[in-house]
Formats: sequence, C-alpha cells, structure tokens
Amino acid sequence: YKKVESYQGDQGVFWGMSPKEFKAYMDEVGMTAVSTHADTTKDLEKLAGQAAEAGLSYVLQPYIGGQKSLDEWKRRAEEFNKRGEICNKAGVKFGYHNHDYSFQTLDGQMPQQILLDNTDPSLVMYELDLMWIVAAGVDPAEHLAKYAGRYELCHIKDLQREPKPHSVNLGQGITDFPKILQAAADNGMKHFIVEQEEYPESVMASMGQNAQYMKQIT
Repeated sequence: YKKVESYQGDQGVFWGMSPKEFKAYMDEVGMTAVSTHADTTKDLEKLAGQAAEAGLSYVLQPYIGGQKSLDEWKRRAEEFNKRGEICNKAGVKFGYHNHDYSFQTLDGQMPQQILLDNTDPSLVMYELDLMWIVAAGVDPAEHLAKYAGRYELCHIKDLQREPKPHSVNLGQGITDFPKILQAAADNGMKHFIVEQEEYPESVMASMGQNAQYMKQIT
C-alpha cells in the first residue's frame, strides 16, 4: 500500500499529530495521505487549511443519511457547492462518499444523480464506494461512464449479500473488480483505496490478502 485515506477519530484526522507532523510521518513510512473523511458541517475552513498543510488533496463527507424528499437532496447539493468553495480556497477538493441509500430510488429518481446533477464539477467531486453501489443494485461501470470525470476516488470493497449486505476480503464476494476498475480508470478515477468493514480473521490478515488480490488483477 502506497496511499492512505484518513478519517476523523477521537484524536482527529491526524491522529493526535499536527498537520506537519502527520505529513512527516507519512513521508517516513513511504506513503502518501491523499484524503480524509471528516464531519464537514463545522469548522471546515480550519479543517481544509490543515488538510492542505498536511499534504492531503481531498476532504470528504462520508455520511449524511437518507433524506426524506428530493428537495432535501437538492439542498444537500447546494450545501456541497458551498463547502466546495471553502475547500477550493484552501487548496483542497471537497467530495462526498456514498452508501447504498443515495442509490435507492426516491419518488422515481436516484438521489445520487440529484447530487451529481446539482453540484458544480469545479467545486464538488465524488468518491464511489463500490460495495454500496453494488449492494443497491446499480451497475458501477454504467454509472461511471454516465458521470465520467465526477468520481476521483473509489473504495475497493467486496460484497456478500447474505445474511445481509456486508464486506468481505477482496475476491471472496460477488463484485466484478476487473470490469469495474477498468471502467473507473477509463472514466477519470485517480485514486483506488482498499476499504473493509468486517474481518474474518484480523485487520492485518485481511490487509495482506487484499494486497495480494490487487496485485493479481492489476
């Protein structure tokens, strides 16, 4: 693994370090931190500035929950545009990471498409979670082709549907990664990030197996 994506834990997105210390640590271990998940609803100017200082390129909103109406989804899109302006001023990009709910039809429309259609591409990009779009029954390759250039990062995460949708080691689920990752590369994807939510043995064992799987298909 040469790249890493952070998230907002108890010690913040830099894990108790200052932005400069975090960047120095990444340099020391030979990795690049490209992005972080965070609560972008508050203190975004500060967070975006710190992200830029730490060498990150993206600040991502990971979860907003299912909205009750199409108008609410359109309001979220307007908010995303404003957050994008803040991040652009700091020198980083703002993005949104999907779950399955934004791909589930509401009043005959797909909320993810509302977000994409109502956000400025110069202000808002997207991170596609491959497990959750597959779980929602949407073809990732077709979606990526339709919205070429809007997705710059993706979570490579495999899916098993039973007894309920859950993540497994890469290659042990139903996701057609060779097809999907080629479609992603053809349509503007810049960063491919392995993510896993559940582990059959341990985190480290899954990390090793996932790295081997990725080497076999790339």
